[in-house]
Formats: sequence, structure tokens, C-alpha cells
Amino acid sequence: MRISMDGNAVVPAIVCLLFSQAVNAAQPWYELQIVFPPASNSQITTQLTGGWPLVIRATAPKGTPTYAFDDGTLAVVASDPSGCFDRLFATDPGDTCLLAPPKEVYTSIWRDFDAPGLQDVLGQRDLTDALVDSAGGGGPVFRGLGPGGSATFVTAGPDTGVEVRDGYGYGANDDWPQLVLLSNHGVGIVLDEYFNRGPTERRRNLAGFLSWAAYDLADEKGRSVVSSGTVVPYALFSPLVLVDEAVGQPDSGGAYRSNVQFRVDGEPIRTGNYNCLQPQYAGLLYATDYELRAFLVNGPAPSVLSDMDGDGDVDAADVELSGLEVISSERTVRFRLWDGEFGADNNAYFSERSNRIHADLDGNGQGINPPCDSGDIGPGKVRPPPR
Repeated sequence: MRISMDGNAVVPAIVCLLFSQAVNAAQPWYELQIVFPPASNSQITTQLTGGWPLVIRATAPKGTPTYAFDDGTLAVVASDPSGCFDRLFATDPGDTCLLAPPKEVYTSIWRDFDAPGLQDVLGQRDLTDALVDSAGGGGPVFRGLGPGGSATFVTAGPDTGVEVRDGYGYGANDDWPQLVLLSNHGVGIVLDEYFNRGPTERRRNLAGFLSWAAYDLADEKGRSVVSSGTVVPYALFSPLVLVDEAVGQPDSGGAYRSNVQFRVDGEPIRTGNYNCLQPQYAGLLYATDYELRAFLVNGPAPSVLSDMDGDGDVDAADVELSGLEVISSERTVRFRLWDGEFGADNNAYFSERSNRIHADLDGNGQGINPPCDSGDIGPGKVRPPPR
């Protein structure tokens, strides 16, 4: 049905037009906001490695038409030059205008909630399918060492629900297909199984980790607002660390006393200040500035995006160069992280979902120093961050 601004219902239909005034907007069509504590030049915010709220909002120009489909989809349409949505509103089931490369400018959502391992019935079906682990929605896999020191493959990053069709994981968000969310550290960077970057910088779209999508009919200025958010899962933004804690030769008791060697996010090998990573990890984590970047594209967003202009970063300019249309403002936030594994495996030091992966970096055939296996930094071990 059609719903007027005062809430009165008029004219039944397969889809309903919530705002009837057309808008001729200039780019960016939607104003994007990453809801985040404000930062200043002297102090940026500090978050734990998981457990804090992240919300992204897109506000349409006042009067932008919104169409509600009977499958639960809402489309906020900024431009419809071919009259595609008007024809759909006229219930033409044979109209395939939205299957062609979009001339229309719109963003769409399914009002939904997703969680890893929870079967999902709402969302754009092909994107929901793509978020299954085996279809590409699972975490990055690296060659590493297991608790016994044997070679194994280690999956890093948050739990993604494995083979459940849950609408949760790496890739475009099935409930908000146009959204791109990028991170400059951790699992958001594409590395190969040997922990190396490719010849071109690539980033994973992390929008699939947002767990809910919702819609405001009209804010205080009469504008439609699409929102999506999550409680950030552990290890989504923290850096990937490939570490060798068994450098050189052991002493008579089997312990390694040389300082650790490690790599961060595919960078070259560094030598640490301790013979275990644990006492160095908090400082390593906090010394890094993290950046999130978000914007909307016209049509479904890619699951992986590449640095097209060769500047070493991936942003909206690269997406435009790839042939996609960016339809919102581009927003970034910067923050720091402090160690904390609330909700993570208590043995996350060797957990397959830890972002710290053991490997042999010095070529002595070993990578694990037995005295270092203390469970790493877990609940109850969180220390006050620097102020």
C-alpha cells in the first residue's frame, strides 16, 4: 500500500511509494556518516579489539522517493530517468529494468538481523550465497604452525558461521548491497597463503560483517535514512601478525631466548624486543593508527576492491576507475586499538580465529617457544591503555 507522511493508508499495490516527490540531486546523492566518537588532532579514540558499536548511516536528500516491495526490500531512489521504479510500482512483472546496468541511482535494504551460524532468510539471495565460507565469505587462510609445531593451515579473523547460509562474512552486505566498508589493517587486506601482498594492493569489503540493517522513514528534516551496524567482533580490525617465537637454538631446557621475529599485515620481517610476542603485542597494537573507510556504489558492491591508481591505498577513486559509480560521500574514521579478547577463545593464542599466526621465519624448523604458550592476552588481563 501507499503510505502518506501523516501515516494514512491509501491505494493498495504490490509495492508502495512512501515519498512521491522526485528529486534531481547532484552527486553525492547520499550523505554517509560513520557513527563514531569524535576525534581531534591531539587525541583519537581507543577501542578494544572487539565489543564496541559501529554504525553507518546514509541520508537521502529531502523528498527522495522510497519504494517498499512485498519481499521486505526498501529502495531509496535518488534518480529514476527511465521510470523503472514507476513501472515496477505499476506492477509490471515482466519489467527487467533493474537487471540491466543501473541508470537509476538508488540504495536498497532488507530490514534484517544477521549473526554467524544463524540461518538467514532475508537479503539479496546471490549475496547471501556468496557470504558462505566456501563461496568466498570465509576468513583468510595462511600456512602456519599448530600447537604441536606441525605445519597446518590457519584461518584468521572473526567467526563467519562456516557453511551456514547466514548472510554474514567477507563480502558485500546482502541486506545493504551498495555499501563498501574497508580497513587498512588486518583481515581487510588481501594476502596470499604465504602472508604476502600481491603486486597490486587489494582490500576485502567488510560490509558483510554488519549484523543489522534498518530504515528511518523521515528524520527531523524529513529525509530518509538507511542504517546498518554491529557490535564489532573480535579480530575484525586488529593487525595480522605472523610470528616466530623459536628463533635460533633452544637452551638446555628447550626454551628459546632470542628475540622473536614477526611480520605485520604482509610487511617484511621485524625483530622484537622480547623472546615471546605476548609482552610486545599490546604496544604493537596501540602504536598503530587504524582507518575505516565507507561509501556507497550504484548496484551491488564488489567483495574485493583493488588499487587502480597505484597510490598504495584503496578508496572511492579506485572504485570509480574500475567502472563503478560512487553515489555517496566517502567517509573515514581513525582510531587505535587496545588488547582485549572478550568473547574470544580463551586459548586464542593458538586459536584458528586468532590474528596471531605461528610460523618458522628464521629457517630453523621451529616457530613455537613452549614457555610463551600462556594463553596470551585474555579476559582479566586487559591493562589500562596509555592516556
